[in-house]
Amino acid sequence: MSNPDILITKTRTGGNQMIRADIKGRTGHDAWINISILGIDEAIQVARDFETKYGAIATSLEQARTQGANW
Repeated sequence: MSNPDILITKTRTGGNQMIRADIKGRTGHDAWINISILGIDEAIQVARDFETKYGAIATSLEQARTQGANW
């Protein structure tokens, strides 16, 4: 399987902020992670724990963290 594209978005609705990472072209509960709830470090660990579903998300989050993200 090739590495899928990951989209990291930050949205704000009604004063609540959500940061999430989505796998392009996939739908369903295993196609995204809500980083706002977990925090970036825990989101990376969860993604690594479920490598087959979220491995690409973990890689993108690690890249974002090295670029200064600290959600």
